[in-house]
Amino acid sequence: MTYPTVVLLLTSLALTGSHRSAVAQSLSETDLKTIQSSLADKTLVLKSYAVDSVVAYESVEGHMKPALVHKKGLGVFTLRDVRQKNGYLEIDGSQKLYVRTEGTQTLSPTHGDSPVALAIYMASVPDMAKLVSTLKEELFYDSLQEAFAAVPVDQQPCIPLVYSPAKRAILPAPQCRTPTAASAPAPPHLTKNGGDTEIPPRVRDEAGQGQWMVTVAFTVNERGVPEAVHVAKPAFLIPNFKLSELAAKDLDESAVTAVKKYRFRPAMQDGKPVSFPLYVEVDFQIIDR
Repeated sequence: MTYPTVVLLLTSLALTGSHRSAVAQSLSETDLKTIQSSLADKTLVLKSYAVDSVVAYESVEGHMKPALVHKKGLGVFTLRDVRQKNGYLEIDGSQKLYVRTEGTQTLSPTHGDSPVALAIYMASVPDMAKLVSTLKEELFYDSLQEAFAAVPVDQQPCIPLVYSPAKRAILPAPQCRTPTAASAPAPPHLTKNGGDTEIPPRVRDEAGQGQWMVTVAFTVNERGVPEAVHVAKPAFLIPNFKLSELAAKDLDESAVTAVKKYRFRPAMQDGKPVSFPLYVEVDFQIIDR
């Protein structure tokens, strides 16, 4: 079964082009129990949830900001477990999504519960009180009524677009509203890609064959150069990922290296070049040895 995963990157470096520290910090068993007990004492309604397998967040000035496209709220979260694995704090549970009948305040649950995990990468040892407060206040609503009141149906977020290397085009992200012509910049146009994506030797040795995808987020600046390039959906979080943590990091680094070689004709607005946020899904594939 595929587990939708919400990724929170708790590092202030995410928007500066720097990458996460190579060694993630560990939490004690006491810390994990504190997080679990604090989240178990209230109704949890997710403020966002994945449209595919990952929703990325970045810590910006102490607050969590979405880095990739997601839908807003409306998922009642049931906590199952809190654990740490390969540098990620994983808050494991399930969610029941609710929808509102158009033009009414009637809330109806979708069929069944879906498994979901909140995966939080920690680049430094967090202040536990602040971490718990941030999790509860910024990631959850107290009730479905509060969630629907805060998130009108016609105001779904639609900031990043996705670049498709296969189609060599910028595609509208899922569930996005189309901005008005007056306010929308013309998106960037790829003029140079990074060439063939290099399969890291460690991955070849461990896998033999397989296919993996790493999502990299970045901003195309006014000169058409990618900046603030960082991994938004690391290889390790691919469902049923069976390679080592080191191999996963090699895939992440190879994806970032490829994206840094991209060059674009910059986005234009009112006749002037402007910066433009994008993400790209970098595909790795080994057919056979």
